[in-house]
Amino acid sequence: LPIYCPRTHAYFAHRPYPLAKFLAAGVPVALGTDSRASNPDLSLFEEMQFLAARDAAPHEKILQIGTINGAHAIGRAAEIGTLDPGKSADLTIIRLPDGEADPYELLFDARAEVIGTIRGGETIAGDVK
Repeated sequence: LPIYCPRTHAYFAHRPYPLAKFLAAGVPVALGTDSRASNPDLSLFEEMQFLAARDAAPHEKILQIGTINGAHAIGRAAEIGTLDPGKSADLTIIRLPDGEADPYELLFDARAEVIGTIRGGETIAGDVK
């Protein structure tokens, strides 16, 4: 499974990543953050937003690349990566901007912000109730 780190890729000014080619061929791609040497914050959400702003991939596909595909990449798709019964309650809570747009468009809008994180059903960041 190829792992794509969009902001690290941009930081090093690599040739354009063949994301569209991989997706068209049905190759599952997952997102990564590489390291703090080339990434400002290691935020997967920021990686998804960056990817949505730069690439023509459908937003629904970007969400899949940043969630279930990553779970597959680390061999934990049976435990995490989707909202299914029996899986761990690992969630990132995102405040969407006001608007009547498609939910995926709002999710990847630059004004969307992470306001909390839940792991295993426990709040680990933010004031999430």
